[in-house]
Amino acid sequence: MEPAHHQEASWRSGYAEDCKSFYGGSIPSEASIFLSEASGVSRVRMAMNDFAKARRYMVDCQVRTADVTDHAVIAAFDAVERERFAPAAARDIAYLDRALDVGEGRAMLPPMLLARLVQLLKLTKSDRVIDLGCALGYSTAILADIAGEAIGIEASGALAGEAAARLAAAGVANATAATGSFLDPALAGKPADAMLVNGAFEIIPDGWIKALADGGRIAGVQMSGGVGRAALLTRAGDELTVQSLFDAAAPVLPDLRRKAEFAF
Repeated sequence: MEPAHHQEASWRSGYAEDCKSFYGGSIPSEASIFLSEASGVSRVRMAMNDFAKARRYMVDCQVRTADVTDHAVIAAFDAVERERFAPAAARDIAYLDRALDVGEGRAMLPPMLLARLVQLLKLTKSDRVIDLGCALGYSTAILADIAGEAIGIEASGALAGEAAARLAAAGVANATAATGSFLDPALAGKPADAMLVNGAFEIIPDGWIKALADGGRIAGVQMSGGVGRAALLTRAGDELTVQSLFDAAAPVLPDLRRKAEFAF
């Protein structure tokens, strides 16, 4: 098997080539920094002076080139201001394709991975969707732009409160965030039509089934033996079917790690 760093280099080279198609065969120098995590921070900060332009480069050079073709998903990433939901220390690098540390051992997922996971859910305006592990609310705002209602759930009361405040400040009227359980995220009222797991999971809690309506979908990164794969889970009666789709990496959410087994 090709080493992971070679696969990453190959993948980035591929979407760099695709990015050229949006800019007449060549990538603007400002856009090129969004194709590499190795870009110098000072160079990134210069480009981030215009967040709207940085967001456009993110969409063209990360989202659209990563097999994200759903127009509603593309439009959401173009509309939602990621810098509004980034930690203050990371605001200048909000549009790089990298995870952003939000504290408490948590992170915002990179835009490219987040977009691919959201696309798997095939959301419509009639859907009620849970954002499990919403961090500071960016992914919740993305989901709210596509679906009818988005509810962010955080195990951390501090993060949940901050996410709710940022969603309100951004004028996202059909979204909220609250403290809740990653093991049992069932909502008051009708069950959710879909759920985004904003990170990785090693176990599939029974509580996820009752959180969803029959036919409901879950997208996230399933970890097994230290290897991550994007997965789509679908409720069928009292069971969840699992489709493993593509290689992915994300931090495992609290409470979703498999407990160590001891042999005596």
